[in-house]
Amino acid sequence: MNIQQVLIKLVSLTDQMVDRLSEVTYEELESFTEKREALVQQLLLLQEKPTEDEKNQIVTILSYDPLIKSRMEFFKNEASDFLEKQGAIKAQQVAYQSAYIPDSLFIDDRK
Repeated sequence: MNIQQVLIKLVSLTDQMVDRLSEVTYEELESFTEKREALVQQLLLLQEKPTEDEKNQIVTILSYDPLIKSRMEFFKNEASDFLEKQGAIKAQQVAYQSAYIPDSLFIDDRK
């Protein structure tokens, strides 16, 4: 496989992701990054010097990175908020759970 074939796959994969970026799930985004990483590794292994056209294709692909990264940040913040809420719920539950022994007696001596 030559550099042009790998770039075609990379452009296609990136275009598909960017076209549906607002509706992708975090699982799809994870799958995309794994596939993209594999293609980038293939490019590195080829060790061919890219032509000007191929360099322009790479720049175009990289121009989508801020959009993809912002979607990743959205999922990160969503997960962080969820974990924060779960921690608050757990703290409230602990406060209301009984911290006494049910078989014990409380004796109030009044004088």
